[in-house]
Amino acid sequence: MDDDLIWGVSPLTAFPWMEAMLGCAAKLAEESIWAVERDAGWEDLESLSIDDDNPWLGKYLEFLQVLTHHAAGRFPVGQSILRGVTDIIGALRGHDQALIDGMESPERIRPLGARCASALVSVLKRQFEIIQPFMGGYFIEQYCLWAPDRIARLQEDASSIYSPGMYIDLIQESDRFIASSFPLSIIHLHSSSLFIIDAFLEIGEIDAFQVNKDVGGMELHEMIPTLQKIQESNRSLVLRGSLTPDDLRLIEARLEPGGLLIQIVVDQSAETKELRELIDTLWKKGDSNG
Repeated sequence: MDDDLIWGVSPLTAFPWMEAMLGCAAKLAEESIWAVERDAGWEDLESLSIDDDNPWLGKYLEFLQVLTHHAAGRFPVGQSILRGVTDIIGALRGHDQALIDGMESPERIRPLGARCASALVSVLKRQFEIIQPFMGGYFIEQYCLWAPDRIARLQEDASSIYSPGMYIDLIQESDRFIASSFPLSIIHLHSSSLFIIDAFLEIGEIDAFQVNKDVGGMELHEMIPTLQKIQESNRSLVLRGSLTPDDLRLIEARLEPGGLLIQIVVDQSAETKELRELIDTLWKKGDSNG
């Protein structure tokens, strides 16, 4: 409310698009949708790809076509949540089995990760054939983020159960392939994956990092050194979560404002007044100090 973000639309973000395109069933409950782990055998995954007649690919592209037609240039249409390589491997093999595979069958996980990355890139390329530039750029709906060129959203939620060495050995090149396939890219991470941030930062093709401050996860003061490391690597930073007034004071004191986007999650709209006044005070003070 009363923010300075760019608002737009995307296909349903709650739906497990990539998992469904790759053969996982989707289950619906009252307030959630999730992908059922496929528990696929290796032989079923040897030729993993998404054909042009894939029904879930067709539905994703149909959403983009309808949204683009309705927007008619008035607001941007962008990428939905399409998961990441570790997430897709977990959905295909089962998350417990995928971790065992990484230790016992790394020679199978590496090419599977590459096939997952190729499938994701193929979907994104089809997406950019449909959506139109907005004000000369493109859009990531989950972050209200505009970029001056085509931008891919990566994520690696399941990386939190990989060791740094496993991620580098098994997954890193797949993420590099996705990020390098488009002019710009941003990766979504939870605080539970920050212990392998150095491995993500090694992928120079990733332009921006979006980090969640999760309920029940790390406190902001624990995250600050890693967030500083991201900024010191000359990457843009999007920080999202439930942030207290003390958190905002810490951000103002310890993080650089350039290339920083803060997205504050609140339970009640009434909370925004105090936070807005504090933000105005903190960053106007910073402007006055040069």
